[in-house]
Amino acid sequence: MEPDTYDRPRSGPVPPETYWRRRVFVLAGVFGIIALVAWACSALAGPGDDTGAGDPGPAAASASPSPTPEQSVPLDPGSGASPSPQPSESPSGTPAPGASGVPADDAQPAANTGQQAGAPCAPENVVVTFDIDREVYAAGQEPRFEVTVVNTSDVMCTFDVAPEQLEVRVTSGSDRIWSNLDCAEQGTDPQELQRGVPHTERIDWDRMRSFTDCRDAAITAQPGTYVVRLYGDYAATAPEDRYVFHLR
Repeated sequence: MEPDTYDRPRSGPVPPETYWRRRVFVLAGVFGIIALVAWACSALAGPGDDTGAGDPGPAAASASPSPTPEQSVPLDPGSGASPSPQPSESPSGTPAPGASGVPADDAQPAANTGQQAGAPCAPENVVVTFDIDREVYAAGQEPRFEVTVVNTSDVMCTFDVAPEQLEVRVTSGSDRIWSNLDCAEQGTDPQELQRGVPHTERIDWDRMRSFTDCRDAAITAQPGTYVVRLYGDYAATAPEDRYVFHLR
């Protein structure tokens, strides 16, 4: 008999029940494999996480910073060690007034000036100012000059205001017209100067010429321009020691 003559079953469309049954089996198998893989992964990862959350290992412990010097443990009081005492401020070498038994008001001399109380004022402890009351004098007006001295030391000192120390001289060009030193009484005129209290000497000129030999000559100064200047050991301390003025 020819092979083609055999009666073989012919393939045809699969029934819907069979089709969906196969699909369900396939999907169930896939989900089972996925669940198995997920379980295996979680089982492997679990111990590692627990280990990381536990106590740190030796390496982590050794990485902790060592205590800084500020965090050092204090010494045991029983060991006998004690902190070194802090250095105290050394006392000033200059005792305060009155510390040596001398009252504060009488303590002298002042260290910063070297001025002895009651002694003549040192030039560096005196400020001298020289002034004139005006620049133009009408006929009959007498010029007035003022010399003021101030003691800048810490104690009282004496200052000689006699003309030999404070000479006021009037000139006109090279001509010497007048000086308060001419025919002045010899001697001294010491004045006590308290600190910061000014003493003023007022010197009036009667417009008459004077001479060093005290000659008896009454000569009146003529109208014109004159120069008045302060002379003496203390004149250099004056801010202004020379003025120009006019007589009418």
